[in-house]
Amino acid sequence: MDQSANQYYIVEINGFMVGCGGIYFDERNNETGLSRGMVDANYHGKGVGRLFARFRLDL
Repeated sequence: MDQSANQYYIVEINGFMVGCGGIYFDERNNETGLSRGMVDANYHGKGVGRLFARFRLDL
C-alpha cells in the first residue's frame, strides 16, 4: 500500500492560471512539505507567491 499522498493546487486570477504548486505527505518517513511552487513572472512582487505558500502551509 502506498503511504504517501500528494495534492496539487492552481492559483487563478480573473479566470487565468497564474500559479501552481503542491504539498506532499509521506507517512512512511514522517515527512510533509511543499513542492513545485511557481507563479507567473507577470505576478512576481505582488504577494501572490507569499499568499499561495501561506495557503499551503496552513492546510
